[in-house]
Formats: sequence, C-alpha cells, structure tokens
Amino acid sequence: MLATGARAAVPPLPGATTSRSRPAEGVTVLRDLADCRRLAALTRPGAPVVVLGGGVLGLETARALGRRGARVHLVEAAAWLMHRQLDQGAARVLAGHYTRLGVTVHSRTAALRWIPGRGLELEDGRVLAGDVLVVATGVRPRTVHAGHELAAGPWRLSVLWPPPDFAGDDPNEGSVVLLARLPSSADAAGLSVLLTGDIEESAQRALLPEPAIRGVDVLKTPHHGAATQEAAFLDATRPRVTLTSVGADNPYGHPAPATWARLTGLTPASYRTDRHGDVAVVPGPDGPVVHWRGPRPR
Repeated sequence: MLATGARAAVPPLPGATTSRSRPAEGVTVLRDLADCRRLAALTRPGAPVVVLGGGVLGLETARALGRRGARVHLVEAAAWLMHRQLDQGAARVLAGHYTRLGVTVHSRTAALRWIPGRGLELEDGRVLAGDVLVVATGVRPRTVHAGHELAAGPWRLSVLWPPPDFAGDDPNEGSVVLLARLPSSADAAGLSVLLTGDIEESAQRALLPEPAIRGVDVLKTPHHGAATQEAAFLDATRPRVTLTSVGADNPYGHPAPATWARLTGLTPASYRTDRHGDVAVVPGPDGPVVHWRGPRPR
C-alpha cells in the first residue's frame, strides 16, 4: 500500500478560493499543523467564525474555537449533523448539546458564497457574520502516477506505473509500482527495492523498457506470485532477494509452482511468508541482509 495522504476538499464555493485554487482571504482548511497555525492567527476571542461542514472535523473545530472564545456558526448542508454516522434522533441530541455550548447550528441549508469582511451567504438569503471561514468538508486522496517522485525519511520513491493516462479495467494492472532507494551510509551499502503491487503480464511487458526495473537488490513479487507473470520482466529485475507475500494454504494456489521455480532460479535468496513467516530486509555492508522468523504453529 502506498499511502500518499490526502488534501482537504474545498467545494466550489464562490469567494472561498483564489484563481490558483488556494484558500482566499479569511478562509482556511484544517488538514495539517500549518493550517492549525493559520487558523489560530486568524481567530481572536469574540470574533465571529463560520465552520462549514458538520462532520467529525467540523464539530471538533467548532468546539475548539468556542473554547477560544469565538462566536461560532456551524453549517451543514445535510438534514442533520454527522448524517453518515447518526440517525436523526441522535443528531438532534448532538445539535442541542452544541447549542448549549454556544455554537449556533444551521443544518439543511447550503452555502451560496463567501463574502470577505462580511461572512457566509446561505441559499436562503441569510448572511452569517464571520471574519473567518473554516472549510471542513472532507478530503480527497492524493493520487500518483509514473514520473512522480516521493520521499519517506531517507527513502526516495520513484513511481514507475501506472502512466498518467492509464484507463485499464483490471485493477491489478493499475497497481502502483515503485522503485524505493535508500542511499548508502558509512556502514551499509545502498538498497534498491522494486515494489510491484499486483501487476500482471500486460503491465509487466509495458515496463520492460524502463531502466529502473533492472538489477534491483530486492524484488517484491507481483501479485503474490500468481501464474500471471511475464518471465522476461522477472528476469530483467535480476534481484538479489525476492519476497513473496502469500497466505498459507490460500485458495488461489499462490505462488504458482512455475513462478516460484523461476524466482528461486533467479536467486536462492527467495522468501515467501507462508514458509518463512515474518521477513525483514536490512541494508548491510555488502548489500541486503535478510532476517526471517518462521510462521507460528497453526
């Protein structure tokens, strides 16, 4: 799994964003620490603040701003707060609790536009006074495709697949393929790991011209070692170590005998979790060092 995070989702609300899709004056989302600092700088005790979104994040934000002394309006377009998690009766109790805390709740009403210096105009014509608009309307996942470069601590991750225009119907062929590289240190050589997801023959053939797949230290076997492998792809990786993630006695027959035979032919340092249990690969002075702990008795 490649967890690339998410970005705050901002609805197409006139006045809320700039021409470059950034939060406009007086508007903020709440996704990371920088957003928290921005919100703290924008708000002051006694100031009116509008929170757009009656989900968990919106509720938590409204409560926190109220504690800071802000006069808070909480706006939810759905019929009641937390409509995905609560029924109407429970939401009524929740809304009453927030009202007693000093938060003014507006549900079943949509935002029309943000007016800097005035507040949030609703579809019914009312304008909720607000110096600040906090948008808490969910998130959108960040997606990656071939050509993207990522970092995770000292690791550098190059996305090799899928291409930006990928439109395949098979989700396996749309798996993200990464080359992860760890630089060398004073006491260990660098390490390269090819992470292949569940790609099968078609994607493997498409990746054959890619220089980055060739001569890696570690290959994570595609699709649990299924029979749907392109032999030329496996051969091209020339791995020093192969890792096959597979459940014991799985009903799919993974890894396929022919695939396993090819992997062990490429390198005797081939490991599979049904036989070797937990497997760890760490950098050593001469390349990858493998530690494994056999599967627990069943």
